[in-house]
Amino acid sequence: MDVIKNMDKEISRKILTVKIDFYSIRVKKYFFSLILIIFMTLSFSCFNNGVEEPDETDPVIEDINLDYSQMAKSLFISSKIIDPQGWGDIDSVSFYLYHKDSASAITEDLFLYGNLSDDGPPEDIIKRDDVYSYLVDSSMIADNEGFYRVTVQAFDSAGNTSDIVSETEEVKQNSPPVIYLLEAPNSFERGDTLVFRIRASDIDGLDDIVAITYSVRLSDGNINADPTFQMRDDGKLGDEHEDDGIFTVEQPTNTESKLQGLFTFYFVAKDYCGALSDTITVPVSNPGVTIVYPNLTETFRYGDTLTIEWESAYISKLKLEYTMNSNGSSPSFENIADNVSASKGSYDWIIPSVSSNFCKIRVSDKQESSRYDLSDQPFSIKP
Repeated sequence: MDVIKNMDKEISRKILTVKIDFYSIRVKKYFFSLILIIFMTLSFSCFNNGVEEPDETDPVIEDINLDYSQMAKSLFISSKIIDPQGWGDIDSVSFYLYHKDSASAITEDLFLYGNLSDDGPPEDIIKRDDVYSYLVDSSMIADNEGFYRVTVQAFDSAGNTSDIVSETEEVKQNSPPVIYLLEAPNSFERGDTLVFRIRASDIDGLDDIVAITYSVRLSDGNINADPTFQMRDDGKLGDEHEDDGIFTVEQPTNTESKLQGLFTFYFVAKDYCGALSDTITVPVSNPGVTIVYPNLTETFRYGDTLTIEWESAYISKLKLEYTMNSNGSSPSFENIADNVSASKGSYDWIIPSVSSNFCKIRVSDKQESSRYDLSDQPFSIKP
């Protein structure tokens, strides 16, 4: 019996050893299988450099514009295009430009076709910025008014294509602003502020008017023009209402000016395309008189004949006077003549028996004493 029991134990031990060896073999088999899978995964990953193939391969047109420049009379076609494989994968970008006379016209004619470029000037603006362009210049557009429609499609090197997109733009000749004179003075006195008001309109709206500028031809023939000579429609500095189409300017004049006569103002409006309105011409008179002689520091003797000379405008009769205390705060004047024809231009005055180093001549309008002129410098009268 003991022998049999010992045999059973030995058999059981061998069976257990076989099972352990079997399971060990299976574990090793699974372990090596796992190692093989990991190795193949890493190898595949290294082979692909960790870059996944994109889901999308077709070029995409993100934006399209068709812009007409009235100033240059040109059409500019531009389209932003993105390719999943990068800028270099774009093979070409084609466009077709169609023309029709009106928005309601059913049929349209092929006007131009070609390729957009992203290679920089002259047809493109910025090289390789993904915006493909083409400039249809004035020699092509000329006077062909109407509506233009462009279609754009992109192609890549593998033959993939984008959707076809389109844009429409109206081409028409620019209409210049129109201006009308509402208010202007006929004449002014030295020191007055001149007020001018002009109504302006534009078929493209008031916002299309850049400015209403003006210049003035002075009475001596010189032109006075300055970039700041502009009228206002902002409700400020004399303009009554903002953006009402009525432009205003308040132009001060120089109290000390020696000019008189006709001053001619010229007004013109300009739009954003550079078109100019007709010019409004406004003549404004300035009555006045200016002493030509004597104006310097000189010495005369009583009994001498002093020829007083002047220039005048819009005055018929003059009054001539002299003072011997021009250095005083309130000079007193003596009469020389009070009914002299302004057109004569001069008067011979026999100097009386007086003596002073502070003499001046005053010439004034007999009808309006505020219009006068004094000698610039005092002269002397000696015995």
